[in-house]
Amino acid sequence: MLSKPAVMEEDGKEYILGETRKIEETGMRVKIKLIEIRLTEEEGMISRSFLKEDPILKNELLILRRPNNTNYKLTPQVSQYLEKLWKSFPKNNLNR
Repeated sequence: MLSKPAVMEEDGKEYILGETRKIEETGMRVKIKLIEIRLTEEEGMISRSFLKEDPILKNELLILRRPNNTNYKLTPQVSQYLEKLWKSFPKNNLNR
């Protein structure tokens, strides 16, 4: 994260599923910088089906039980576990 949550003007770009759209609204936002983008399993994305099979995450991730929510808080332990998992997955075609 590059900023704390705050009411901001839109920067003019919104990315949804690989599509760029221009929006012009003011709202609560944070600025972020994406370090890695992995949109397919071939690129090293961790799939929902993989998470549902993981013995730890299948019971810990609320997103697997309530996928329609917007934000999901993680415990520090789950966050660390996910970070290790992310680093262990193969990274292919990361230069977009």
